[in-house]
Amino acid sequence: MDMNQIRYFLAIVKTKSFSEAAYELFISQSSISKQIKSLENELGVVLFERGSTERTLTPAGYTFLKYAKSILSFHNNMLLELEQHKDDLSGTLRIGSIPIVSSYNVGKNLATFQSFCKGATINFDMHETTQFDVLKELHNKDIDLALVRIDEMPNLEDYDTLLYAIDEMVLVCNKKHPLSQKTEVSLKEISKFPLYLLGKKSTLNYLATHPFEERNVKVRLVGETSRHKILLQILTNSQNVSILPKALVDLRTYKQLCIVPLEIKIYSKVAMIRLKNREYNKLTRSFWDFWHHNCSINTR
Repeated sequence: MDMNQIRYFLAIVKTKSFSEAAYELFISQSSISKQIKSLENELGVVLFERGSTERTLTPAGYTFLKYAKSILSFHNNMLLELEQHKDDLSGTLRIGSIPIVSSYNVGKNLATFQSFCKGATINFDMHETTQFDVLKELHNKDIDLALVRIDEMPNLEDYDTLLYAIDEMVLVCNKKHPLSQKTEVSLKEISKFPLYLLGKKSTLNYLATHPFEERNVKVRLVGETSRHKILLQILTNSQNVSILPKALVDLRTYKQLCIVPLEIKIYSKVAMIRLKNREYNKLTRSFWDFWHHNCSINTR
């Protein structure tokens, strides 16, 4: 038995699926199946019920689950303590992010941190997903740090936060759209046209719709999508309009689009966050300090 097999087992328990667990762990489904079969052979018991789409535990599986969680916790705590004796910062940074990495120059900051850690091997285990899923991963301890939007974020007091960006919300439309020539656009003017937004799992959906609701202005919402790049492609090829943070609209790539300032100013805040009262390894603490001194902004 090795730690990877335990991680695979716990991932399947969490997702209730071999394929979903494999996707989360960036390995093939056949590999994870072989590892679980090997684990079952070693233990001499069957851990998962076969024959159904949703993977449920056998009685033996529930018994093993109790110990698997403890084993992984002890293993992680051991590594955490041993890291204090390391001479360098080599290791893996686990960061989850909403889909903003390329738009907000995050990669440049990671490269700068790498250059500060001379002689160390730094692995950036970083991926993008929805804000809902990023926060879930943070609380499940699948990641240590997260880049999210903190606008209207519940229980913000549970996190340490480093403000990274304040972005103005703008109207986005095709250059041939009637609103494209305006220097500023009102909510009432926007409401006359079909509106296409990011999905409700995104904080940007709330930021875009709440001003209309607050002022009793009815909008004609015609669709939603989960990724801003898909949304920009839709706007390029239609007369729909949208409201997005200015930094997400790459006009060099989407040359047929334009942005128009809103008459009512709306802003979105992006921050690096971590859970309070949680132990972090030496590398993660060093990265947090680096981000605090080199990447965060002070609004005072």
